[in-house]
Amino acid sequence: MAKSLKDTYRDVFGEDYKKESYKMEDHAFVHNKRVGKNVCRRCGLVALNNEFSLWSIRVGCLSEEHPQYQSKRKLTGF
Repeated sequence: MAKSLKDTYRDVFGEDYKKESYKMEDHAFVHNKRVGKNVCRRCGLVALNNEFSLWSIRVGCLSEEHPQYQSKRKLTGF
């Protein structure tokens, strides 16, 4: 019988799985002359003028850990 993912995690790491909560971390933009756009020094986000980039700028450097990341990415087509 197949084990659940939680059981496998417990067997491998010896503790229950705990989902880390999203934490806001501001971007640190600098202007990149080669690209001609602002680029975050911490995460590498290029500040484009589209819906997904603007959302990512609002939620911070850890936008990939945000609960709405996957749905927002699908909605905007990225």
